[in-house]
Amino acid sequence: MDVEQIREYCLSLDDNVEEMENLDTGYINTKGELVIPLQFYSGDDFSEGLAAAAVHYPATSRPQTLYGYINQEGQWVIEPKYFKAGEFKDGIAQVTLSGRIGYIDKEGNEIVKPRYDWGSDFYNGKAFVQEMEGEVFQIDTTGKQLKQITDGRSISQYADDILKQRVSENVAPE
Repeated sequence: MDVEQIREYCLSLDDNVEEMENLDTGYINTKGELVIPLQFYSGDDFSEGLAAAAVHYPATSRPQTLYGYINQEGQWVIEPKYFKAGEFKDGIAQVTLSGRIGYIDKEGNEIVKPRYDWGSDFYNGKAFVQEMEGEVFQIDTTGKQLKQITDGRSISQYADDILKQRVSENVAPE
């Protein structure tokens, strides 16, 4: 099945087709049954019980798409207010607000204030972050900088070294 066939199939499962024509994302179960109707502008896979989903506000003076998180019933658990939203890993998700990357927990509590230009997912309670072409740090879930990884050059110059360090350290506590 191609994307259009899947979309048509999902639309055929719901009676409110006319209201949903501009919505592209809903969720089906492994039996092919529509369990969350097409009600989102976009959506990601479920991770740790939640999925990032988006709503689009085209009629505003500045059309925008905002992301939040839904549960497996399609209910908002974290209201859409982010410009980007990542998957939950170790109970923490990366989000972007006002052009800055931060991290939230599964209740929507901000655990690391959005202040970074780049960031990795958390793994074993640690992540890598970078401020505007500055140093790359390893941080913990409180945002405390544990160690500096680079000398201030672009993250792309250090990507291989960071990945090697991440694997060799297994991002384990010191």
